[in-house]
Formats: sequence, C-alpha cells, structure tokens
Amino acid sequence: IYYQPVLQPHVLSRSGGWKSPTGVFDHLPPGRVLTMALDTPMAWLVSAAAAEDDLDNLVLDNIDPKRQNVFVQFELESLLVAGSCVERSVSSRGGIPQGLQLALARRDDAVRSDTVVMYNLGYFQLKATAPALWTLSLIGRGASIFHISRHRELSRDFNDDRDYNGDAGATEVAVSVVSLLGDVRYRLTVERNAGMEDAALINEMDENGDDGISNGGGGKEAAVSETADGGRKDSQGDGGGWRSAASRAFRNLGGGKGDEEHEEESTETVHVFSVASGHLYERFLRIMMLSASRSTSVHVKFWLLGNYLSPLFKRTLPAFAAAHDFSYELVAYQWPPWLRSQSEKQRTIWGYKVLFLDVLFPLDVERIIFVDSDQVVRGDLHELYTLEMPNGEPYAYTPFCDSRKEVEGYRFWKSGYWHNTLRGKPYHISALYLVDLTRFRAVAAGDRLRVTYQQLSSDPGSLSNLDQDLPNVMNNARGVPIFSLPQHWLWCESWCSDDDKPAAKTIDLCNNPMTKEPKLDSAKRIIPEWTSLDHDQRTTVLDVLRNLSNIDSGDIKGTTSAAASDGGGERGERDEL
Repeated sequence: IYYQPVLQPHVLSRSGGWKSPTGVFDHLPPGRVLTMALDTPMAWLVSAAAAEDDLDNLVLDNIDPKRQNVFVQFELESLLVAGSCVERSVSSRGGIPQGLQLALARRDDAVRSDTVVMYNLGYFQLKATAPALWTLSLIGRGASIFHISRHRELSRDFNDDRDYNGDAGATEVAVSVVSLLGDVRYRLTVERNAGMEDAALINEMDENGDDGISNGGGGKEAAVSETADGGRKDSQGDGGGWRSAASRAFRNLGGGKGDEEHEEESTETVHVFSVASGHLYERFLRIMMLSASRSTSVHVKFWLLGNYLSPLFKRTLPAFAAAHDFSYELVAYQWPPWLRSQSEKQRTIWGYKVLFLDVLFPLDVERIIFVDSDQVVRGDLHELYTLEMPNGEPYAYTPFCDSRKEVEGYRFWKSGYWHNTLRGKPYHISALYLVDLTRFRAVAAGDRLRVTYQQLSSDPGSLSNLDQDLPNVMNNARGVPIFSLPQHWLWCESWCSDDDKPAAKTIDLCNNPMTKEPKLDSAKRIIPEWTSLDHDQRTTVLDVLRNLSNIDSGDIKGTTSAAASDGGGERGERDEL
C-alpha cells in the first residue's frame, strides 16, 4: 500500500486563487497492477471527476511514454447527514422506530434525499449538497404515527453540542450542516401520537408474527395490505406508506439524471440496478444496457452505483442514454462505520449489491431488477419485473443450473456446509435477481441481512462469495426467503447445458472453473450478437466524445482504448461465477 496524506492548512493561495489539495506519488513500481482510491472523512461522498486511465487496473508500463504524469482529479459530491433515531415512550426508552421514513431538503427547494431508519442502532444516512440549513422531516406512514420531540447535534467537541426540543406534533426540524469534517452526529427522538400506540411500521415475515429482529416499533398492525388485484396499498389510505410523495418529487443526488423526458415515471418503466468498476466492466455494462433496453418492451431506467464509475463513463453516459432511448440515475451510499467493512474493493462492491437495497434507491421505486454488468439480455425484462412472488418473498433469484454434468465436481453446494444449510433448497446465483422493494422494506429485510452479515463476517473464512452466500444462507422463513425463478431467466455455459441455451432470456459470462477462459474470449465465442453490441457501444462513445467540446485527438485516442478495453487483465473474479 502506498499512502500519501493530502493535508493543507490553507485553501487560498497568496494571490487569492483557489488552492486545490494535491498529492504526488513518485517511484511507484512500473510493472505492478495498481488501484487508486481516496481515504476521506466518513461524511464525504467523493468520486473521480477526471482521469484518462483505468484507476482499477493502473500499470505504469502501459502508459504512453510521451506522458509525464498520470493525472486524477477527485470531487466532493455531497456531505452526509448521519445519526440515529430513537423512540421515546412510557414503556420503552431508547427503542428503535425501525422502518421510519426520513427526508432531507433545503427550505427553498424540493426534497433532495430520503431514507429509512435501520434497526441497527437506529442509524440513518442522508445526503446534503452543501453546508447550509436543511429541513429533516418525517414522511410516509411514520408521519401520522410519530412526531419529533427532540433532536440533538452532537459534536466531537462536546462544548459545541446543540439540543432542541420539538414543537408539539412537529414532523420536521431544522438541522445545520456546517462542518466539512463530519464531526457532527445527529440524534433524533420521536414519540407516538395519541391513538397510534400499537401501530406498526413494518410487517411480520412469518405466520407466527415473529420478524426475527424486533416488533417494528410495537403492535401487530400491518403497515401495508394487499389489494384485490394483488397490488399494495397503505393501510392508512393516502398516508404514503412505503411510497412517499416527497420521494416522488426528488431525484437522487447521485449525479446526472439522463431522464428529463421521463420525470413522471409510469408503471411501464422497468428499473434495473447494476454495478461496474474499471474500464473492462464498464465496457460490459454498456453492452448490457444496450441489450436490455433493446429487448425490453417498455422503457428501461438504469440505476448505477456511482461510487466506482470512471470519469469517462460518467461523462459520456447522458448522451449515450439519449442515443439508445433509456434513462439512468447514479446512486451512492457510504458504508456505515458500525458495519464491518471489507478490505478488498471487489468485496466491497459485492456488499453494495445486497446490504443496502432498502436505502440505496428513492422510496418511490417499488421494484428493481439487478443485472450483472457482464450479461447480455435476450428476453423482455418487463416479464420478470411484473412476475408475482406468491408467498410474499421480497426477492427472487435464479438457481444454479444442474444440467452440465462435466462440472459436477465443482458444485460445492451439494456437499458439506452448503448441503447441510440448504436442506434440499437450491443454491441461487447472484448475477440476476428481482427485488420487490416495497415488500423488502416493509419486512425489514435489509436489517435482517445486515445483522447476519455482521455475525458471519467476523469469520474471515465465511461469506467467500459475499453477495451470493448471504442471501442463500438467509433463505428461510425466519430470514429472508427467496423465490426461485424459472431456469430460463439465466443461462451460463459453465453450469448449463447447450440444450438449454435457445430458451435463455439472459446469458451470463460465468467464469469456467475448468478452463479459466478470459471473459472477453468467452463473450465473443458464446454470444453471437456480442460483437455487434460491442461495436455499437464503442461507436456511440466515440461519437459522443467528438460532439463534446474541448476534446483533442489525444482524448479521442485514449477513449478508444477505454471503450474497447480488455481491462489489463481480469482480476477479482470468483471461480464459480
């Protein structure tokens, strides 16, 4: 690890100009594969704003000799307003209002960020675009159950604590975001309104009324109920439930929207979530987005984890989306300090796939499909998006194929720990899954997953495939049950027979445990349309850059290699995928 502190006591130069903090690395090993990242205060959401090179696969020997330096510029996108929320009552002091919805807004602006209170320490996290006076509000069903009785702003300097008592029946308070260091912790205390002593914010998961974590703030009243046509409605009529009106007014802070023509999202929009890091997987991601948007019968909106996307990808994404008639939004979430972190970047990304589904998206997004970046979609994702999960499961995964017999010895889930844990249930792959976010939030599935993750991750040998092992180990009535999708929703050559391929609705580039074939080679060999899709994405990216201002030939040349990047080697891939 090469570490360079960037600490400057002054932000202005002697001439009065802005003095950007700068760090310089000298004498790095030229032949090693390096990864560039920042270590910042917890309250900062930071991303790379300018970089020509792949920061995940940086090999100095491969840099053009004419260049003297590798330049990277980072920017601070937003500040976190994070803290805890507790319920005060006669019978309970310090209880957690699990599932309570919160929103953060400027007084003169629309809602900017919303979230739910986690069971874990009552933690919440919201995003503020700048230091200012903001309004923190209760929204959704919780606004009719609770009022804010007190809020405190706790500083590391205990002489600077601020304590405020809420007005009677208050559902919003003013909070000051004034520190760039993240040294203020916000503590919100809520009390129940008269007549709401037994009202619950979350549903029970099983028939015994035991949700496995807590009673959801007391009472057994369901927060949502089924309508006659199988839809969901709030038990308080137009109270908002898990679809807040405030959330509809807000589009997440993650970055460019790319969906001005689709601000009023209809039920005919399919929401797709994906993650990628490094130029190779961004190349795969563009291909996946092209195939998904072309194969789906309705409009597709992609939700991309912005934390790890390159500046080039983000720069070209608005025009790329417009050219291929889909919309997008970037989302971001800071790994909570109390949740055991991962030291490897790839494992951190796997964690984002499963640990924060309840808080990563705006509360009005009711369903979402995760699609791995290295997949090609052939079927209509609208069919999957509208699929019913009849037993109330909050999400649906595809089981691993069992039809390619020559890899039988690599099916680790058929023996040992997994054989005993699954008890006859299939082991599911994490490359494609459908999440009913309304149900997922209502039964506190995110809290359940985080609690179990915290327990299992204390063993370094556990959760070797984090995003996949965790849902499978939780697949039971007292955990988070999985609905098994029909096998045709995901085909990969490593595990599925050739006879099953014609019916496949998605093709995933699973790693082959026998041959270890590079994914680029397998993509061209396995998927006939892949080369054409790759040509289309590359052509579009180059056209976009030619139309952008201040682009010289060197930028075009560098982008050509990025749009067709082989990643400089495929790292961090698991054998079974």
